[in-house]
Amino acid sequence: MTNWWKEHPSAKKAMAEKIKRFFIANPKALEEFIKHGKNLLKKHLRTNQKFLVRSKGEQKIANFLYENKIPCSYESISLPITTKPYAGNICPPDFYIPKWNIFIEFYGGYPSAWKKKVLKNKLYPAHKIPVLAITPAELKNLGYYPLKQGKTLGETPMAMKFEIGKWIK
Repeated sequence: MTNWWKEHPSAKKAMAEKIKRFFIANPKALEEFIKHGKNLLKKHLRTNQKFLVRSKGEQKIANFLYENKIPCSYESISLPITTKPYAGNICPPDFYIPKWNIFIEFYGGYPSAWKKKVLKNKLYPAHKIPVLAITPAELKNLGYYPLKQGKTLGETPMAMKFEIGKWIK
C-alpha cells in the first residue's frame, strides 16, 4: 500500500494538497509541526497529576512520583547548550525534581530515540547536569530507580552544586 501511494502520481499530489489545506486552515498545527518535526509525539496521556505526557513510560514514572508524594515538573525546563561541540542544542529533560535538584530522563524504546539518547548522554555529564536515566526495562522496578537512585544522586556533589537558576532565563 505504501509503495503504491508513493509511486501513484495523482494520489501523492492529492494527499499533499489535502495536507496543505489542513495547515492553512490550522496555523497552530503548522507551528507544532515545525516545532516538533515530521514524527510529532504529541503529549496525549494524562497523569494522576493532571498533566499530559508523551509516552506510557513517562506516564508510569509521573504517576509513581505522584503516588510517593514527590513533587516534579514535566518538560518545564529547557537546557540551552552554548559550549562547543554541542552548541545550539536544547535539551528539555523529562522530569525535574526540585526536592533532590535532579532531572529524570526516560529513554523510550522507539528507534529514533537512540540518537537523542547518545547526544544527551554526552551533554549531561559534560555540563555537570545531575540526571537519572530510566529505560523501559527499569520501569518494572520504579521503587529502586527513582526513589533510591534519585535520593543517592541528589546527595552527590554534582547535584548539590548544580544551580538551576543559571539555566532558566
